[in-house]
Amino acid sequence: MGRPTLDEAVRVPMRLGPWALGPDGGQTVAALGVMIDDAAGLEVYRNRPRRSHSVTAELSVDVLVSPPWPWPELVARASLLDVGAVDGAARCEVVAATGQIVAVATGRFRFVSAGR
Repeated sequence: MGRPTLDEAVRVPMRLGPWALGPDGGQTVAALGVMIDDAAGLEVYRNRPRRSHSVTAELSVDVLVSPPWPWPELVARASLLDVGAVDGAARCEVVAATGQIVAVATGRFRFVSAGR
């Protein structure tokens, strides 16, 4: 995965390569889970309450374009849906350079104490 960019939303790029291949040698949807969790989780994390960390509680992904993907890179774009005292939620889209939406996801993240 590439370096995330943080502005009005979190963007996490991922070049497709051997790490996106399943046991059969074809691209797998599972590779999207890592970038989606990273983007959505970072969006909630940067809006968390002070002295807390966040952990993924739920992640739901709907794939709109099944692999194999013809693009060399995909980008996960996350935006905050809600944040409270104990948890937060974010929406995420995985898009190709053409603008085509490959997958949509939502994530819920629980806050845990970071200690003192």
